[in-house]
Parts: sequence; structure tokens; C-alpha cells
Amino acid sequence: MSENLRKRLEAAFGLLGNMRVRWLIGRSQALLESGSISEEELESLMRSVMREELERWLIMKEIERRGPLSVKEISESTSLSEQAIVEHILALRRFGRINSIGEKENWYLYDLSK
Repeated sequence: MSENLRKRLEAAFGLLGNMRVRWLIGRSQALLESGSISEEELESLMRSVMREELERWLIMKEIERRGPLSVKEISESTSLSEQAIVEHILALRRFGRINSIGEKENWYLYDLSK
């Protein structure tokens, strides 16, 4: 099994405990029955949320494994674009999951919050 596939499978298992994903799955029937969202919109929303959370999990696991990393290093090890990494880092910082802890070679370094 390739390292990339192993990381993605590990991240997929991590999604099972994600509150955002669990809430959406748990409320999906009620959302459909209320008419506030169509089945197609719900499916698109679920795909989007699951992709975002999977990518965020990949980022956090990579930092957990290797220690503080820059956007460039995270991008290289996860195959996600630097732009995607930046967007996820903004969200993860807002949720208090990671912090900026310094710089290395003109890149900010990010580590998991303690």
C-alpha cells in the first residue's frame, strides 16, 4: 500500500469521530424533510464537508507525525495545493486546532495546539 493511500485511509477513519460530519449525517433526514435543502444540495454539501474535513485531518496528522511544518512542507507531504493548505490553516487556527509558532526559511511554521 502506498504511503499516500495509507495516509488518506487513516484520515477517512478519523472522519468518523468528526463532530461536523456526524452532525450533518445525523441531521440530513430532518433537513430533507423540512424542505430547507434538496437531495442534490445535501449530497453536494456532504461531499464538500467530508473533503474539507479529510484534508484538515491530513494536515493535522502530518504535523503530529513530523512536528511543526510550513505550508510548503505540508503541501509536499500531502499533495494538497499550497492555496488549499492556507485555507485549511485559517480554519484550523480559527477553531483553535493549530498555532503559528515561528518561521523557517521565510515560511510560517504551524504546530498543533496544546
